Amino acid sequence: MYNNISTTWSKMANVNTFGDPTQSYVNSSNIANNAIVLDADKKDFNESLLPFSSHPLWNDCTEEVKSTVLSHAWILYNRKTVFVECDIVTPTCEILLKKPPVELHRSDLQTCISEALLDEALHTKMSVAACNLIADFRCLDKIQYPDFKLIRDLNNMLSTVNSGWERNLIRLTAACVSETLITDYLSLLSNDTSIQKVCQDVTNAHAADELLHSSLFSQLMCDLLQTLTLLEKKVVTKTIPIIAKLFADNELVVWREVLHHCNVQSLNVIIEDVANSKQETINVEGVDRFLSRCGIDPDSLDVPDLVGL
Repeated sequence: MYNNISTTWSKMANVNTFGDPTQSYVNSSNIANNAIVLDADKKDFNESLLPFSSHPLWNDCTEEVKSTVLSHAWILYNRKTVFVECDIVTPTCEILLKKPPVELHRSDLQTCISEALLDEALHTKMSVAACNLIADFRCLDKIQYPDFKLIRDLNNMLSTVNSGWERNLIRLTAACVSETLITDYLSLLSNDTSIQKVCQDVTNAHAADELLHSSLFSQLMCDLLQTLTLLEKKVVTKTIPIIAKLFADNELVVWREVLHHCNVQSLNVIIEDVANSKQETINVEGVDRFLSRCGIDPDSLDVPDLVGL
C-alpha cells in the first residue's frame, strides 16, 4: 500500500511537481514578467466560512469592513496552516522517520513520510507567500494575532504527559485527524470561483496534496492499530475526539482581535452570540470516514471532559 502511495505521489504531488501558484501573481503596482495581476474587486476568502457569517450585526457591516475582515480571514487560514504543518504534522513525520514502527513496512513507510515532509515544507513556504501577497496587496496593518486554541491546547495536553510513547501516539493521532479534516475544509475554498484567483489556486494545490496525505495517514493509523496494546489503543481513541473538537473550534479569541482591529462596533455581541450558539464552521464528518477505515466504532470512543484543556 505504501509503495502505491509513493508511486502516486511521484506523479501527482501538486506543489512539488507544478510549483507554488503564488509565484504567478503580483501586486498591481509591480507588474513584471507577464505575471497575473490580483483583482481588487474579488474577495480573498469565502464569507460563509466565517463563524459569524450569518449574524445580523455582521451583515450590517459596510462592504469595506467586510472586505478587510475577509482579507484577514485569508491570513488566518494560512497562519493556521503553517502552525498545523510545523507544530503537528512535521514533528510526527520526524518521529516516524527516526523511529518507524518495526511491525510495518519500514522502508516503504519512510519513503512516503519523507515525501509528505517535503510537501509540508513546500506548503509552509506557499502559505507564507500567500499571506504576504494578500497583506501587501490590501495594505493590511500588521496584527499580533493570538495563539490558535488548537495548537495551545495540544501543547498543554502534551505537557501533562510524562511517557514518551504516549506523547508520540498523541502527536500521530493529532496529525491523522488534522490531515483528514483539512482535506474537507480545503475543498470548500478550492471550488469557490468567487474568491481571488490566487487564493483559489493556493487552496486547490494544497487540497490535491492533502488528499494523498489523508490516505497515507489513514493507512498508517489503520496498520498501527493492529499492533497496539489495549492501553495504547485507548490513548488513540481518547485523543481523536479531542483533536477533532479543537480543529473545528471557531477560534473566537483570534477573531475578537481581528474584529476589534477592523473597528467592528458590535464585536462583543457577535462573539458572545457565536460562542453561545456552539455552532462550528468546520465540518468534522471526515473523522467518521477515518474511524470507519481504521475499524473504530465511533460509539466506542472515550470522550473525556474537555473543560480545562
